Amino acid sequence: IDGKTDSAQYFGKKNVEKLGNYRKAISPNTLAELVNAFQQNNFYDLKDLYTLHANDLPSKNIIFSWQGKTKKVVDFFEGPDNLKIVQNLLDTIANTPNDWERIGDYKLINQQ
Repeated sequence: IDGKTDSAQYFGKKNVEKLGNYRKAISPNTLAELVNAFQQNNFYDLKDLYTLHANDLPSKNIIFSWQGKTKKVVDFFEGPDNLKIVQNLLDTIANTPNDWERIGDYKLINQQ
């Protein structure tokens, strides 16, 4: 989620319906709801990695940057409930009407 451009970015690497880089516009209300969810669920206090030490499980990777502070959490399996709340909200936003614009192959935007 990028508050400067009011957009969300999605990176589908494998085992997902949308493969590649996608972007979509989000409303200021949705942005506020997301920031609130990250803050209320203490995202910055989460561990960086939740795993069962198995490399073949799918993962959910979330990067949150706000007010100059960035945190990445990788969840392979059974992250805590407060992480699941954030993941579910992101999934809900991601699965709203199909207005994602494909902007390239799987690669982080700042690596292009």
